Amino acid sequence: MFSGVENLHIIISISLGLFPAIFVLFWVKGENPWAWESLIAGILLVMIATFHLGIMTNLSDAFPLFAENGHVSEEQVLVALDEIKLWALMFPAVVGAIGANFITGWFQSSRPND
Repeated sequence: MFSGVENLHIIISISLGLFPAIFVLFWVKGENPWAWESLIAGILLVMIATFHLGIMTNLSDAFPLFAENGHVSEEQVLVALDEIKLWALMFPAVVGAIGANFITGWFQSSRPND
């Protein structure tokens, strides 16, 4: 399905961005907002978003080099750069916002008195 240099950005986005974010979200699912797991999950999600933005930014610089070396065509580079722009903007924004919500929820909540 996804193979070759022309799909490298998709493979990296899914394996280094989407899978870790989904893992963290399933890990924290059902936790109370005041639990330490919520704070840790929020920090991890913000870190994943930042890491993903850096990877996609660096990868957008690498695709023209792939074209120079003959690994991909110029048309594939243009398509990949358009897709990278989407992955580099939307994914970190969404994942970072979810992480920020977890962090804010942790700071604003208090453990109920039992």
